Amino acid sequence: MNDKKMTVKDITVTALMAALVFAGTYYLKIPIPAMGGYIHLGDSMIFLTVCILGKKEGAIAGAIGAALADLIGGYAIWMVPTFFIKAAMALIMGVLAERSHRTYGWVAGCLAGCVFQVAAYSVATAFLFDKASAFAMITGNTVQSLGGFLVAFAVFTVMHNAGLIAVIKRQL
Repeated sequence: MNDKKMTVKDITVTALMAALVFAGTYYLKIPIPAMGGYIHLGDSMIFLTVCILGKKEGAIAGAIGAALADLIGGYAIWMVPTFFIKAAMALIMGVLAERSHRTYGWVAGCLAGCVFQVAAYSVATAFLFDKASAFAMITGNTVQSLGGFLVAFAVFTVMHNAGLIAVIKRQL
């Protein structure tokens, strides 16, 4: 997809990807009681969405899917920060990936998005709770972000080598 107006097809595909982000966040999670949160696969779905659809749709799908997972999953206090953090993470990834013009150029974008996400959740945690909590969450948020990147990298590599990425992009 590109920067033109979104068509019904674009909206439908973006909504489908938001549902995958939601499912990866809400259903595929490992609770971490010491952190008061959980590790999930939603970030990998956001990264894959940006690779397939681009930064705009990736940001929309990531923000909506992750925020809904927080709302429904009992983490409503995180819904608004998550919405903006996931959207920004996807935009950062997408901008850097577009500038690289290489098949795996999105790796730098993913890693930059991961760094942003950890920093942004630390700021949000300090604002919502305190600095000690923000500091304590850095390790868990780093594991979460890098885990999402590694899963996305593995899935993308398999899909790319099988020619699926090119097929999907042609259909869109």
